[in-house]
Amino acid sequence: MDKHGVREAAEAFLEYLWSAEAQRAFAQYGLRPVDSSIAKEVERTYPPVQDLWRIDYLGGWPKVAKEIFGPDGVYTKVYQKRHGSSS
Repeated sequence: MDKHGVREAAEAFLEYLWSAEAQRAFAQYGLRPVDSSIAKEVERTYPPVQDLWRIDYLGGWPKVAKEIFGPDGVYTKVYQKRHGSSS
């Protein structure tokens, strides 16, 4: 962000994603909102999930980022084998 001088815009965009307006837009286009008040507004369309899967089940994002999506991660290796190496 800093290299390209877009920090202010990027941070504003990230802040917007958590706004009620953005959460309603997510719901309108088929994504479950994470804001509890918006989730309550759309619970007829998106009823509460009793067995919601969480990234913690795989050890959290830092572990998944490294072991699945990292340069030596499982996904990366499978993708490279299927589509050819990106290097």
